[in-house]
Amino acid sequence: MVQQQSLSESDVDDLHALIKLAAKLDDPSGRQPVRVNAGAIPSAGVAGSVVSLAAIREPKNLNAIGESESVTFEPVGLNVVYGYNGSGKSGYARALKRACSAREVEDIYPNIFVETIAPPGPASAMFEWVDSGMEQRGVWVDGTSAPSALSQIAVFDSHCARVFVDEQAEIAFIPYGMDMLTQMTSALVKIQQRLEAERRQAKFDRSQLEPLAGNTEVGRLISTLNRKTKPELVRKLATLSEAENDELNHLRDLLQNDVALKQAKQLRLFATRLESFNRELKNLSSLLGDDAMHKMREKFKELHALHIASQLAANAFSEGFLPGTGTEPWEQLLKSAINFAQIPYGDDQFPGPDGASCVLCQQPLSAEAHSRLKSFLKFLNDDSQARLAKCRKEVNEDWYQPVASAPTSNFAADKVFVEELAEKYPEMPARVAGYVGALRERQQRIIQMAPTRVIGELPPIPLDPSADLDEILEQLRLKIAQLEEKLTPEQQAEKAKRVLELEARLKLQPLIDVALLAIAADEWDSRMGDAIKLCHTGFLTKKHSELYEKTVTADLQRSMQQELGRVNTNSNY
Repeated sequence: MVQQQSLSESDVDDLHALIKLAAKLDDPSGRQPVRVNAGAIPSAGVAGSVVSLAAIREPKNLNAIGESESVTFEPVGLNVVYGYNGSGKSGYARALKRACSAREVEDIYPNIFVETIAPPGPASAMFEWVDSGMEQRGVWVDGTSAPSALSQIAVFDSHCARVFVDEQAEIAFIPYGMDMLTQMTSALVKIQQRLEAERRQAKFDRSQLEPLAGNTEVGRLISTLNRKTKPELVRKLATLSEAENDELNHLRDLLQNDVALKQAKQLRLFATRLESFNRELKNLSSLLGDDAMHKMREKFKELHALHIASQLAANAFSEGFLPGTGTEPWEQLLKSAINFAQIPYGDDQFPGPDGASCVLCQQPLSAEAHSRLKSFLKFLNDDSQARLAKCRKEVNEDWYQPVASAPTSNFAADKVFVEELAEKYPEMPARVAGYVGALRERQQRIIQMAPTRVIGELPPIPLDPSADLDEILEQLRLKIAQLEEKLTPEQQAEKAKRVLELEARLKLQPLIDVALLAIAADEWDSRMGDAIKLCHTGFLTKKHSELYEKTVTADLQRSMQQELGRVNTNSNY
């Protein structure tokens, strides 16, 4: 922005990559931050000195200007430089903008009509100036730091203008550099939106690790897997030593000698998977069952009633106001205007003190317009509006989003278990599929009706099969207890538990890469969160206010008023 005064889309892409680098996220394109060339930034001047330009001599590689040519200035008064096209006026102006202070600089090219074997060097010239009565001189070379005194010489032309003129020809002054903060704020907002979208799309799916769930060391590790989990611990658990493999085989042989215990073990494994299956089903029922729908319908009724109340309040703006005044988009616009008004007007209540300017069109407010904006603020602060906003948030976060995202289309993560369930209880998978299909249809109807804020009649659903699954689970537990009666508690603790631990570690072996990916994904997600925090613009807004207060001083305002008054121009700054 220092060099080209604005950010291109490519610049925003680069800034996006650099923010991710700051959050320790690699850039596939290998981009790295590059420090701004010091020669592109005006040098600091000496406080209290008065500098006047005296001459530019010995120009080299400065467009088509000859090395013997020069231009001389009177240190006091108005200097007029004129000449034919191609005589060098623009070349001298470009050199001045490069060496002194200018809001926008232009590239300097050598004489294109002169053929040279070696490429020409950078443009340069000898500058002469008067600093507080003392004659001085120094060489300027393009791309390097100019003599510090030259930074106090301001160069302004049509390319350097940073003023905005409205329809009444009123001028709004923007101090040098302030527009860069505004551009940077807009760029950070855009990058934050990109990062948030990228973070949502890359959310890691942990369903592949569900077969490892359980009350084992592996199960406990998987349930708490995060970026702080040490990969070495995962690899260690997934690796059985030769002694541990021998121990597992011995325990299996020992347990298989008891037919009843073997049957109990198989039933226990089936019961564990059935319990997980039923838990998934109950989760869907808790979101889309009749009881949940009754509560959701009542919440939507409350939202609808508050929306009607808000519309009634907004009807006060029906005559003499633009269509849509009082609606949600209008409220968002008004809230943004109120937030922005805190920058120029501080703690004064919106829309600002008497004589304030509109924060949108930035023209002085008439008494009628001032009063109208106050009535808008009163409408926005009305209790019914706050209740509507709160209810809208509750409906979306606590009811609609959980229902809309319920996994009805890919229910039952363990597809192999469904086949095993069909072998033991042939009618159950069809009942569950019918029930989930009805929940899916209900879910789609809710998604369709939600924009109207009214949940109408919903298709009925079959009897929830989870109660029958609970009964099957209870029967299985009784059967398991009967089969295990021959074993003492000590034997069960010594053999069965150890086998489960070792087998869980065996199950981890083919899924170790998935587990390590889950750790890396959580680390990546955390770093994306850090990158998003780096996009927060509060510090830029604060710095904008601080700089504006420092730069637009009372003396500057009076000076600008006097200058603009001499040419009979109204000012607004």
